[in-house]
Amino acid sequence: ALRAATRHMLACAPGEGAAVSVPYLSLFGTVAGGIMHARMAAAAMMGKEQGRDPEFHGGIIALADFYNAHILPRSAAFHETVM
Repeated sequence: ALRAATRHMLACAPGEGAAVSVPYLSLFGTVAGGIMHARMAAAAMMGKEQGRDPEFHGGIIALADFYNAHILPRSAAFHETVM
């Protein structure tokens, strides 16, 4: 979705792209946050499996789950607005 929105923005006339710049940046930030939370969760799972501070790593995994369930779905609306 982000790649398609970026291509769309690059193909737009300057005024048209400016009209959806805020939703595009919101899409970009939301997707980037999702990527970072996925990376943190993967590292936390490894740490938890190795027995290193399971409470801390469990919290990181829970945070990533929350982001995935409640924040990341907003990217669909941002994508629809941009396109």
